[in-house]
Amino acid sequence: MTPYKDAINFIHRYPGTGSSIGMAKLILSIYNPIHSFGFADCVRSFDKEGCKLAEHIVTLYMVNGEDDELREVGYEIYKKFPSLVELSNAADKAKAEVDRHWRIQYNARHDPELT
Repeated sequence: MTPYKDAINFIHRYPGTGSSIGMAKLILSIYNPIHSFGFADCVRSFDKEGCKLAEHIVTLYMVNGEDDELREVGYEIYKKFPSLVELSNAADKAKAEVDRHWRIQYNARHDPELT
């Protein structure tokens, strides 16, 4: 069994816990960067088992990149945790709004013709 399948088992074994939510966030983050969460946010509630699994997940992803199993598990988590998808979408929207605001301020100071 690969670490991605182990992650699903981990989530099922500890439903509703900070660790299972963190594992779901970790998988979503590498499955689709649109739904990314900070690494520390993902792993902060892990015990040794969760940390070891997270290490295997990240290593597998870094060595092999995205593969069919990650897509399968990622999609399963995407469907199972709509609130995390909603949270990541809201964060992405907020970041884009702050970036837009900063660009307007920067352009106003450095190139008034762009505003």
